[in-house]
Amino acid sequence: MGLSEADLVDQSVRLSFARFITIFIVLELLLFLAFVDQFCVSTMTPYMAESLGAVDSITWVGTAAIITTIGSQMIVARCSDIFGRRAAFTAIVCSFIIGNVLCGFAQNAIWLFACRGLSGIGAGGIISLSMICVADLGYTGFMVALGSGMGPLIGAVMAARISWRWAFWITPPFLAACIPALWLVLPDRKTSPSISSPSKSSPSPWDDLRKVDFMGSFLILAASILILVAISGGGTLFSWYSASFGLLLGFGLASLTAFCLVERFFAPIPILPPRLFRHRTVNLILLATTTQGWIYYGLMFFVPLYLQEALGFSALMSGVLLLPQVFSQGLALGLAGWVASTTGYIVPQMQLGYALNLIGLGLMYRFDTETSTGYIVGVLLLVGFSTGLTLQTTLVTMQADGPEDLRAVVTGARNMFRSVGGAIGLVVASELLSAIRAAEASGFTIVFLTSLPLIAVSVLANVRLTTADSCKDGVSPGAATPSDVPAESPMDDLEEKR
Repeated sequence: MGLSEADLVDQSVRLSFARFITIFIVLELLLFLAFVDQFCVSTMTPYMAESLGAVDSITWVGTAAIITTIGSQMIVARCSDIFGRRAAFTAIVCSFIIGNVLCGFAQNAIWLFACRGLSGIGAGGIISLSMICVADLGYTGFMVALGSGMGPLIGAVMAARISWRWAFWITPPFLAACIPALWLVLPDRKTSPSISSPSKSSPSPWDDLRKVDFMGSFLILAASILILVAISGGGTLFSWYSASFGLLLGFGLASLTAFCLVERFFAPIPILPPRLFRHRTVNLILLATTTQGWIYYGLMFFVPLYLQEALGFSALMSGVLLLPQVFSQGLALGLAGWVASTTGYIVPQMQLGYALNLIGLGLMYRFDTETSTGYIVGVLLLVGFSTGLTLQTTLVTMQADGPEDLRAVVTGARNMFRSVGGAIGLVVASELLSAIRAAEASGFTIVFLTSLPLIAVSVLANVRLTTADSCKDGVSPGAATPSDVPAESPMDDLEEKR
């Protein structure tokens, strides 16, 4: 029997309030741990570089995790449709645990980078699946902000007081405790009916395996790794004009082209269906999300470095100074959720957020060796608040305008494009900083100002949303919004992709 996307069925599940609360807490804890893990390394890099003798290549500790995060998000989202949420969560949490434990035992830089890649697969899968299962605007976004902000602080405390290795060892016990909890309370119905023969009462594992887009998965992983390794290694591991760079980039682009062809013509259930890009709003949001990822990841990694190297703050203090950004971002996320649920206005919030982000990033031009702490905190408050207005509203808008049967794919695509922007942004910023390192604070200022044209692209993309036929006021006609949640179950918008 042939397979196609038509085999996918409705993906929403309504749960009892008690069961929902249990799942919600577990998923939010996993999401928090994933973002803590991604950003804790930003304040630990000097310690890791000195310990492992990797001063020139230590930025790969962040790049390695982001590369595998990019490749895993779409694949995990689609495989969870096929094999079920429990199996998918178990696999990615185990990957996260093993990767972090091995990171703590790393004896050289290559060991550390490889294990960061393994934990990145787990973190990327957790981020996608948590946002797929819980479509709550405020709470999910707050955990993203909290994890992103607490990560550098936790990393600084561990590195300065105990050892940077314990920043990786502290999360596995919590991750392991989440696995049995998920198996006890998480529904596991799949999104496609049996494709086995009529005589079979239930599908076999082989039937599920037949649905997996193995070729597409391999090609998107290969493209992500080859292209990002080429860009990341250029100028450090090999010359920009070397054969190594040309071969990596060439094979990466060829893999990306082949992936597009496979998804268009051959994959029965593609991990990134081409029909998703027929929606104008989805395309605009993906463009804005890519530039947002570039800016967000760059700030979370390079602001702590600026505070330490240009202003002489300790790793711990640089983590503390990021907290105002976290709190203002959390406040904006809560406000955005309340406004969306009471008025239905989502796109105007995104437009305001990107406009304020443009102002905040512009004010960073004064970040130098003489900049006062008060000025830095004020700018970070503005940047955090503006980011909070855009972080989850982009996801809600995409989910409302995109096809209902592709909710998991939409979420995975949004997260993947955001991570792609973050990975490219980190590479470009690292190269700029290395080229002008002797300038110290001036080098960081130039890195921060490269965000201005990117945020301008996001602003323009959001202005175009005002005339999008399918997305008036940020919500497509007839689509479910936060205000559609029944009053007797105020938190019952758990969206389970079976």
